[in-house]
Amino acid sequence: MTAAAVRLACPDGKPYWIVYGVRRISDGRLVYIGQTSFLIWARWAGHCQGAVRTPVHRLYPLLVAIREHTPAAFSTEELACCRSRQAAGWTEHTLIEQHKTLLPDGYNSANAIRGGTRSTEFVVKHSTSIKAAHAARRNDPERWTTWQAANKLRGEATRLAWQDPETRPARLAKMRATVIKGVEKVRATTKAAWADPAKRPGRLAQLRRAQEVSRQNRRARAKSKEGRQRDLF
Repeated sequence: MTAAAVRLACPDGKPYWIVYGVRRISDGRLVYIGQTSFLIWARWAGHCQGAVRTPVHRLYPLLVAIREHTPAAFSTEELACCRSRQAAGWTEHTLIEQHKTLLPDGYNSANAIRGGTRSTEFVVKHSTSIKAAHAARRNDPERWTTWQAANKLRGEATRLAWQDPETRPARLAKMRATVIKGVEKVRATTKAAWADPAKRPGRLAQLRRAQEVSRQNRRARAKSKEGRQRDLF
């Protein structure tokens, strides 16, 4: 099934958004609320895949919970349907406040209407807690073996998904778009840095050092090549 097949659209062809909830099965409580323009199962699959593939220092609370308790510990449900992203944002904001799913009561780390920003203090504390949890798993042979086995199974599922001729084109297109976006961002940042009069002298000095190192490397390779040729004769 392609990405287009799971994207939501009204009969008139215009997209719409779903505000969904993630419920913890053990106590039946809503612990996370989000929004998506895809089918809920597709968005949940993205969360589960992110829990495996996202680097430790970039994990957000929901992914940490999925890693720790496995996807089977949660269920998903539709909470509201909206005709615009803005309406979905306001609905998400209201439901987050209503169900109290912000940290530490739930796994929402930032409210949509507040801009989705996270404080430096939160990032530091969260990163420290994630690293501590990972260290604890490594010190427990049974948990570490189970975690590695789960990662291996998810990796195999991803490999099979890439081999699926129906999903592969969409995956490749998404990967190319991500790479192009990253390259464009680097180019824009570099252009802005060169345009800044305060940073330009430092960048010029850095460029000259890089050029000098490159020249030294070329001379060293040429000298080494000449030495090998003399040894041959």
